[in-house]
Amino acid sequence: MLEGIVIVSGTGTGVGKTFTTAAGLGTLNDTTLTLEAPAARDVRCAGAVIGAWPTEPDLAARSNLADLTHTIGEPPAGALAQGAATAPDFRRVAEVGLAPRLGGTLDPADFVRRNREPVGVDAP
Repeated sequence: MLEGIVIVSGTGTGVGKTFTTAAGLGTLNDTTLTLEAPAARDVRCAGAVIGAWPTEPDLAARSNLADLTHTIGEPPAGALAQGAATAPDFRRVAEVGLAPRLGGTLDPADFVRRNREPVGVDAP
């Protein structure tokens, strides 16, 4: 599964590290801690990818989008659909779930805008 925090290695001079993060509860703490280790070693973070964006995101997942953007300093560089890791057409799924800088077509800011929890909405 692509859930949780996993450092994905980069190679070459100046290449930052990209990591995956979960969408739901606990991700803000995990993301903050994950960002601290490379920063302490002067390793640039090239972005975070939500490793398993739910088909029907709950309140925690939707609310985390704005907070993840703040924590990371930019919108997540991707959001792979839940089940993407086992999809027979993984290449296509990854392409639509990753930002252009990671070889995909996803507009990260638009993804956040479309999926975050609207501000000021009362809970049912």
